[in-house]
Amino acid sequence: MKVKGTTAGTSTDSNGNFSLQIPQNNATIIISLLGFAPKEVNVGDKTTINVALVSDSKQLEEVTISTALGITRQAKSLGYAAQTVNSADLNFNHQPNLVNVLQGKNTGADADDLDRRHIYKVSVNQADKQALSIGKGIEAYPVILADNETVVCLSSTAQRPLLPAVLTNKKSLQLVGEELIPADFPAKQLVVPKHISFKAADGKTIYGQLFTPKKSTGKSPAIVYVHGGPQRQMFLGWNPMDYYSIDYALNQYLVNLGFTVLSVNYRLGLGYGYDFHKPANAGAQGASEYQDVKASGEWLANQPNVDHKKIGIYGGSYGGYLTALALGKDSKIFAAGVDIHGVNNRFSNFSAEGKEIAPDADLAAKLAAESSPMSYLNTWTSPTLIIHADDDRNVAYSQSVDLAKRFEDKKFEFEFLAIPDDTHHWMKFSNGLKVSEATAEFLKRKLMDK
Repeated sequence: MKVKGTTAGTSTDSNGNFSLQIPQNNATIIISLLGFAPKEVNVGDKTTINVALVSDSKQLEEVTISTALGITRQAKSLGYAAQTVNSADLNFNHQPNLVNVLQGKNTGADADDLDRRHIYKVSVNQADKQALSIGKGIEAYPVILADNETVVCLSSTAQRPLLPAVLTNKKSLQLVGEELIPADFPAKQLVVPKHISFKAADGKTIYGQLFTPKKSTGKSPAIVYVHGGPQRQMFLGWNPMDYYSIDYALNQYLVNLGFTVLSVNYRLGLGYGYDFHKPANAGAQGASEYQDVKASGEWLANQPNVDHKKIGIYGGSYGGYLTALALGKDSKIFAAGVDIHGVNNRFSNFSAEGKEIAPDADLAAKLAAESSPMSYLNTWTSPTLIIHADDDRNVAYSQSVDLAKRFEDKKFEFEFLAIPDDTHHWMKFSNGLKVSEATAEFLKRKLMDK
């Protein structure tokens, strides 16, 4: 809003409140908002003004776009492609406000964009989100160059790993360094994963990516891949994070061996809303997210091209924890698994000196026990490979050593791969490769070579 005939103006806060210095008596202020008809109000000697604006969707036909740098231009004069929202969108979508319409328009034309990541920009003073990239790739880590206009990012697809890229005016990408990809990189052998969804036991919709072998005869063994974090989201392509790009490569390798692979995005992860990210009774309070992992195995078992007796599972970190829960609670579903630096014991020490015991400590201990893979050793019958680096700063190496000792006491056959002098994130690439090779070899030997 501004004082008519002057340069004085201000903006409202998130609740619509504003404060404005009036330079003269009987001044008139002009109040405007994108999507509403402007209104002139004579101030007079008033100190408080309440204003109600009337929506005017016709404004959207010639919307003025404010860039992230505060530069305003008419849409028709922009040098780049801008997302367009017209008055029909407001009426057709029955959205209560313009922000919702923009959000609906800018999530991507492809429904599978739910499992992709694109680059957007938005002004600091209004809700005018615009897509800068579209398509079936994944874009991340945007950076604005010194000219304050050019945006670069990292880009990948289902068959091409991450490369630097310049975003063009047409929302397309100009790749940098594509010629540096080795000539023998097996891009054509990689499969394009398919976005899927299915229901967990409580009726919640769960999402994932399905990797299907290009050549499949009869029923194939299958793998559930469980990511770590858990505040992560796996995509329909190479992941922007190095840890998960290695896992994506492993999933592709497993498919090349003949496995069907389901990468599950379980609750606690990102990308599907607040309630999905913050479920009740999760983690050490009941592990409610595990039902999504179990549902993944059950979904695979019902597919006509999958051998339901040969479904394996693997994951690292939080994915290792959920893998261990799967093997402990549901060995009848998961015939073999690889627990990579997972948390296997979620018990807490309530007897520490000087530590006041909470009134619900007994309940917390009960829930922690129910949420710990250690509690299910009696039903843990599937072959297991444990992998852990001995200098892990995220998950104590003792978590895996303790599980191994319990297996030994039980006379349960298992395999253990210790990675010396490395951390949780494989500081040496050769160690990441060793872990992937060991995981694939174990799953192939237990599920495919028998």
